[in-house]
Amino acid sequence: MNESVTYADSRYGHDVATIGFPAGAPTILAGARLTQAPLWTVNSGFNYIDDLGFWDSKGFLSLNANYRSSYNTGSDLNPNKLQPAFVIVNGQFGIRSNDEEWEVAIWGRNLFNEHYNVVAFNTPAEQASGAPSVASAISVFPGDPASFGITVTWHETAPPPPPPPPPPPPPPPVVPPPPPPVKTFIVFFDFDKSNLTDKAQEVVAEAVRTAKTNGFVKVLVTGHTDTVGSDQYNQALSIRRAQSVKDEMVREGLDAGGIAIEGKSFHDPLVATGPGVREPQNRRAVIDLGG
Repeated sequence: MNESVTYADSRYGHDVATIGFPAGAPTILAGARLTQAPLWTVNSGFNYIDDLGFWDSKGFLSLNANYRSSYNTGSDLNPNKLQPAFVIVNGQFGIRSNDEEWEVAIWGRNLFNEHYNVVAFNTPAEQASGAPSVASAISVFPGDPASFGITVTWHETAPPPPPPPPPPPPPPPVVPPPPPPVKTFIVFFDFDKSNLTDKAQEVVAEAVRTAKTNGFVKVLVTGHTDTVGSDQYNQALSIRRAQSVKDEMVREGLDAGGIAIEGKSFHDPLVATGPGVREPQNRRAVIDLGG
């Protein structure tokens, strides 16, 4: 249900001049109610919807009424153009699907065929010369008569969009290349010694296995010392250390002709120190596979 009531006493200002048709007709607009301005307007509506229990549908009914009190339909407020109060009733009933895809409605406008005028105007061609406005012939535009009809509405449902294409197959996994073989091994020695410790022998054996597996046929072994002693003494010591490593590699199965040795005394330290320092990291031999 919906209701509305409007009261509007709309009038011309008191400074509006006297006008009419023909000129000088005694129609006073000043202070009079405006044309097309009913004092009361009432609107009332009723809507009802309920499931029908079949066809997945709902039934609906709606009525609305509009009441207007009397008002003048002429711009000159000629009393002969007065429209009496009237009520217009419209309505419809029908059925629609719950998803509102389709609807059938039977409707009617001005159900009781109320006769009313929208606007009235003078007809000069049918008016006697010199006749006052109130005596003029009047023509009108009538309101719509009763009308009835049926409306069928169908909303075409768009087909669902096609499914998205399948994602492309993942690229084949990238197999990283095998890491390059270790080419450098370091053998450490005790102070002022050139014989191999057990740990040193394990390092040499690992170097030999790597050389055989990867086909290294050339090997360079470089001996080093700490800074204790003279350069001449340490040069000879570094050579002896390199030779000890070579001998062990030959014993493990490498060809002696492919193994070169050299000594660098204390001139290429792993850890920089001053003279006369017993630095264990500098007492070493470096095996470089691939020479």
